[in-house]
Amino acid sequence: MKNEGKSNHEIRIGLIKVSIIRKKSKRGYSFSFKLERLFRDGEHWRKSTRLDQGDLLIASKALELAYEWVEAQFTNEGN
Repeated sequence: MKNEGKSNHEIRIGLIKVSIIRKKSKRGYSFSFKLERLFRDGEHWRKSTRLDQGDLLIASKALELAYEWVEAQFTNEGN
């Protein structure tokens, strides 16, 4: 993957977004995840790390898809 340290992949379901970042470490590669909820503030789109109760199931599905994507990267690259 290129652009290490930047978002390598995003999973988005509705207003919930998970950004996946691949980082190189002494033991190879690792991944970190950023979970955000998008919302509209007037004419501008904003991001928040706070979730409402109604966001929880959607966020859990987005995180599950992020996990599956990472697992596929290890399978595809043989890491």
